[in-house]
Amino acid sequence: MSHGEPARSLEVEKLLRQQAVLAKFGELALKCADLDVILTQACVLVGEALGTDLAKVVELLPDGQTLRVRAGVGWNPGVVGVAEVQLSERSSETHALRHGIPMSSSDIAGETRFEYAEFLKQNGVRAVVNVAILGSEEKAPFGLLQVDSRVPRDFTQSDVLFLQSYANLLAAAVARLRGLDQMRSKEVALKQALVDCCNGAERQKFLSLEIDHRSKNMLAVLQAALRLTVAKDVPTFVQVIEGRVAALARAQNLLAASHWQGADLHAMLRGELAPYLETGSRPQADLDGRMLTLPNAAVQPFAMALHEMTTNAIRYGALSIPTGRLRISWQAGEDGTLHMRWAESGGPLLPAPPHKRGFGSRVLTNTLRTQLGGTIVMAWEPTGLVCDFVVPLLRSSRSEGLPSSVLAAV
Repeated sequence: MSHGEPARSLEVEKLLRQQAVLAKFGELALKCADLDVILTQACVLVGEALGTDLAKVVELLPDGQTLRVRAGVGWNPGVVGVAEVQLSERSSETHALRHGIPMSSSDIAGETRFEYAEFLKQNGVRAVVNVAILGSEEKAPFGLLQVDSRVPRDFTQSDVLFLQSYANLLAAAVARLRGLDQMRSKEVALKQALVDCCNGAERQKFLSLEIDHRSKNMLAVLQAALRLTVAKDVPTFVQVIEGRVAALARAQNLLAASHWQGADLHAMLRGELAPYLETGSRPQADLDGRMLTLPNAAVQPFAMALHEMTTNAIRYGALSIPTGRLRISWQAGEDGTLHMRWAESGGPLLPAPPHKRGFGSRVLTNTLRTQLGGTIVMAWEPTGLVCDFVVPLLRSSRSEGLPSSVLAAV
């Protein structure tokens, strides 16, 4: 046997060992679905292939300037998952990433080209080789595969070629798992979109039924208003009916704007009293209360009641003369009830409460009291009507609309 044959035999043995590691790692990279397991095993196997006791994978963080040790073997506590390297012109990692060329140092103690992280020296590292784990054309590299040795070492060309092949397998595994993550994310998003679509269809069905219910309800209310409205002549009759229809229309618009979730009480009052809220420096009407959303089932009854009270105030009460004033205040109780006061003052003197119970009074009684379960106290003071009523809004939110029996009683 010649002098060179043992060396060639050792080289062949090393190459066979590296090929076996590539085959073993390639199988793992294709089958395993856990990236951290793949990266850790990559470090274990590459150390076996090159006969070193230290190896690590450093991941390039989103800032593009920091590398963090993602996986490794042989390191002291506080390195894997913690230690970081900042890219700079004096780091071998920068050159390996930017140019895609493996960079190595046979002995960092005498290295003049690069500066190395302190944690390497604390772990007794003497020799280092860096190989980039590339990304796709449009993506940044994943990071670096780094093999370290506690003794000075020259990494041969065959070592570097092996590491490049190994790093390419790692890059393929990273790309595969990232692709799977994207597919899972898209699947989750697709499922959510499907749920949203189904919910939207159910919501649309509910809205269609609600609109149909409200339309029939409105027609029934209009029929009652037409049947019970009394006027001295046709023009007056038309005027009264138009006012009631307009009040219902405003309520419907508020409901539609909220997708039939309810209506803002303040907006409803402004719709009825706008001319008296904007009369120069001293409006005739004043609203005092925080924003409050009426449940959808309470909107139409409130709209009818407020319209009748406003109409009465304009015809006979405080809003019938310039010196009259109307103050509406409200607050929501902790038990979910609405407390509201309608107070007129400065209007024409009232010798006595009205003897005749008109359409407006019946609306108040049969909607706010009978339908919504509220209480009403009306005081006919000499200078105007003062009305206090309490309505349980939680009950109103569970109501299903104006019952036909209530309509019949109006």
